Amino acid sequence: MEYSKRPIDIPEQISILTSRGLVIDSESFARQQFSNISYFRLASYWKPFEVDSDTHDLEKGTLSRALFRIHLSKNNCKYYFQSNLYQN
Repeated sequence: MEYSKRPIDIPEQISILTSRGLVIDSESFARQQFSNISYFRLASYWKPFEVDSDTHDLEKGTLSRALFRIHLSKNNCKYYFQSNLYQN
């Protein structure tokens, strides 16, 4: 499978998102999270905050920490349900 999008490093990911309106409240925290979570995986979490689907601009005041928390809570729920599904 060929991918049409080139890889982008973490500083570039942060730069792209801030240019689209994301508020990075802690750049060191954002760098740490992007080293663990793919930019493209996280993209589905900022879709509800997009005000323009063509430019991918975000609502004013969208916080990076909120996106990371949404991602974490979804993964925690997924883990909880999967682990409890097989206990019985």
